[in-house]
Amino acid sequence: MHKIQSIEPRRRHLARVCLAPPPDLTVYEEDRRSLLPELENGQPLVDRTIIERLNLAVGDALSANDVQQLIKVSLCFRAKERAVWHLASADYSTRGLYQKLRPVFGAVPAEFAVTQMRQRGYLNDEHYAERLAQALNAKGLSARAATQKMQQKGLERAVAEAAVQRFFTENEEEKATALVLKRYAQKITDPQDIRKTTAALVRRGFSFSAARAAIAAARAQIAGKV
Repeated sequence: MHKIQSIEPRRRHLARVCLAPPPDLTVYEEDRRSLLPELENGQPLVDRTIIERLNLAVGDALSANDVQQLIKVSLCFRAKERAVWHLASADYSTRGLYQKLRPVFGAVPAEFAVTQMRQRGYLNDEHYAERLAQALNAKGLSARAATQKMQQKGLERAVAEAAVQRFFTENEEEKATALVLKRYAQKITDPQDIRKTTAALVRRGFSFSAARAAIAAARAQIAGKV
């Protein structure tokens, strides 16, 4: 058994729970993936909200299992609070949020937090994919580039493709032509400028053939207005 000798406030709503004898925390050193507790001189740092909810006080006795559960509950609570904080400032996919939390708290708290966010409706990959697809479409990216970008944000390929199919209604050449007319109309006459414009379109995810066809179509439209 371990007796609580003191509970000392620390930064970010944490408190150092000093136990005697000190708990054996080597299990966390051996497994650096499941749980990543914060320690100070061999003693655990626990969220003060959890301490209050459990009514822990100096003199209380905790078993080794109690200590492990205390650390786990604290990490899960903190991961959930951090998840809310992240989602308040930006959109995330389920995988993206998990990858944000895991290096800080460990796999178990990260999974717990993500599950909580999904159950509360704060995290929805389909809705996020739709918003992201609209934004990428407005930026002039091709469907292929948008799909890749969405996968980089942690969205599953099928979810990304479904959103792209819904919002990317123009064919590739039409979209590329509109982009050329909007942003590169002054850079499609000189051969060197044409090469640069073609490269810019390819970087946005358009195929080489679509880029060249778009430049030709844009030049024809401009010539027809003269």
